[in-house]
Amino acid sequence: RIDVTVFEDDGALCFDVADDGAGFDTTTDAITGHGFVNMEDRLGAIGGVLTVDSAPGQGTHVRGRIPSAATASATA
Repeated sequence: RIDVTVFEDDGALCFDVADDGAGFDTTTDAITGHGFVNMEDRLGAIGGVLTVDSAPGQGTHVRGRIPSAATASATA
């Protein structure tokens, strides 16, 4: 199962993506793979933040937050 939520919080655009899959150990190289690095770079370029929480057998939860100034300039 995958749950995707997009919402506004204190003027920031936020998203949560959570699954109940196999999960992975975030202390290994999996978190530094191209996919997570690219997402973090793209959010960082507009002042945003990406967090990834996961553990083997516990699924994965990816959260992003983009400040309102970045949201306004991205949609202009």
